[in-house]
Amino acid sequence: MKIDNTKRIALKIVGIERERIIFSYFDSFMSTAISNNTVMPDNLELLRKFAVETENETEYSTEELMLRIVMMSAFRQKFDEASYSTVTYMAELSRNSKVFDVSEFQQNPYIKNIDFKDKQAGDYKFHYMDFMPFELFMYDTPSIMPDIFTAVSRIGCFTQKVSYPAISQISKDTTWMTVTPNEICTMKNAINHSFGKVLTLGCGLGYYTYMASLKDDVSSITVIEKEQDVIDLFSEYILPQFEHKEKVNIIRADAVEYLSSIQDGEYDYCFADIWKGVLDFVPYFAVKEIGRKFHKTKIDYWIEDSFCTYITNVIWIEILKTFSKHYGIDAPDDMPDDLYDDLQIRLEQYVHNLLKKEEIKSPNQIDYYMNPKNVEKLINKTKVIF
Repeated sequence: MKIDNTKRIALKIVGIERERIIFSYFDSFMSTAISNNTVMPDNLELLRKFAVETENETEYSTEELMLRIVMMSAFRQKFDEASYSTVTYMAELSRNSKVFDVSEFQQNPYIKNIDFKDKQAGDYKFHYMDFMPFELFMYDTPSIMPDIFTAVSRIGCFTQKVSYPAISQISKDTTWMTVTPNEICTMKNAINHSFGKVLTLGCGLGYYTYMASLKDDVSSITVIEKEQDVIDLFSEYILPQFEHKEKVNIIRADAVEYLSSIQDGEYDYCFADIWKGVLDFVPYFAVKEIGRKFHKTKIDYWIEDSFCTYITNVIWIEILKTFSKHYGIDAPDDMPDDLYDDLQIRLEQYVHNLLKKEEIKSPNQIDYYMNPKNVEKLINKTKVIF
């Protein structure tokens, strides 16, 4: 990457870096607290009473105000809630927060029709887990903080206790898979895009497969899954409950190898979902690099926008390194601590090669390279291998 050594570009980079450090720390704190289930209202009645008393002073409903109070309570323990940075971050967090409708979630066809109660298969148990009233959860991919390009979590809650399906591994006392608002939101577009002969890489709890099978314009769904335990659980306990089970065919195979073996256009649509989360880059790029060769088969990749948002952190490191060379200073390490060292090295090298021929000649071009949608475009057109 080349960056013109101008005062305007320098001022923008320095200004962005100063703010990114603060807001990244805020969001890391919030996401960690939610993951650890430490952001919960202590007294629901008192919370509601306070919200009712102050509701007329805000634009929010009582429930929306209660959600925002719970979010703010996490910050009161650690940060100055009156500081400019906290107010700005909380405004963005609040703008993207959502109180979920309980009945809407319960009327989702999968939640309504697929029964998980009291079923056990070997070391695995089908059961329900609960969200408690105003327990916070991440419901979708992060939003992007304007001007400083920092990810801000999208946080939601229910107003009452809600059960959701899960599979747990008994011997390890761990939850294996769930279907929550996060899965529903992040798979919505893929379900809408499905048509014709569908290929899905990865089985999971079959949420995507079930929802796609309900569509009249979907004629068949071929599921590729390499884990026999997953296939057995799905085939014995979940698939028999499908209204259109005749559309579904399961093949035990490695998803990457299977995708490599088929012809472009053999399927009309493909949904890839073989990674565990946003840090699982290796299978994402493995599928992506094959998928770029397909033109007749439309392919969507689960949480691709999250991957591209995450990659902007590495792009920012590349920008800082390039910029710092002009001034002979060390670039700060902006990479989140939870990435493994070997993955960090691979990501940084990949981004370096991805941007090798790119140039920043004006401050506005920084905005382009820090936009996840533009990152996706760069990945789609590159021949760089991860």
